[in-house]
Amino acid sequence: MCPKFKRYRNPSQLPQADLPEHAVKFREPGNFFELTVASLPFLIPVAALLYLCMRLKGVSPDEMGSLPGVVLATAAVVPHELLHAVAFPKGSDISFWYYPEGLTFFVHSTAPLSKKRFILMCLLPALVLGVLPLLLWLIVPADVKWLSRFLFTFAALGLLYGAGDYVNAFNAAVQMPGNAVTCLSGFHSYWYIPKTAGNKGTGG
Repeated sequence: MCPKFKRYRNPSQLPQADLPEHAVKFREPGNFFELTVASLPFLIPVAALLYLCMRLKGVSPDEMGSLPGVVLATAAVVPHELLHAVAFPKGSDISFWYYPEGLTFFVHSTAPLSKKRFILMCLLPALVLGVLPLLLWLIVPADVKWLSRFLFTFAALGLLYGAGDYVNAFNAAVQMPGNAVTCLSGFHSYWYIPKTAGNKGTGG
């Protein structure tokens, strides 16, 4: 079933979490424009990976364009957000949003996630819609041109569209202690160590 997306206009629309007093706000972009700017450096390793794969397969960039690949990769915005959503615990209150001014779709939930689960939630769409079709492309014979072009285009865009998710995953990886949990509250993410966790890990 296709989720119902609400139009995002300002941060006051987003649910607020019941955070403990010791919660720490992430050092992160403050709006979607800043997030877009922060995501640009993460496109460099993605482009390098795609170029390396083309060299390994012995094809050139001008052989890899596919209009159906572009159309379906763009239409995959809904599956992209659903993949984020399925990474949350069962029963989490999840809302889906679109921000036309920023050409952005996103998922929001105040459900707390462990560090490992949060990183998985961020990267899952890129793994399914980018890495998986890229691996399939590597094993498809280059002479099956229509399929080869489609898979590469779909995979490349699936990886590039995840740039903002890479920012969030990176922030969690470098800012969160291993035994912390994180949750969204409004536009921002926060992390804290549950009092029951003490110095123990919360697991994934």
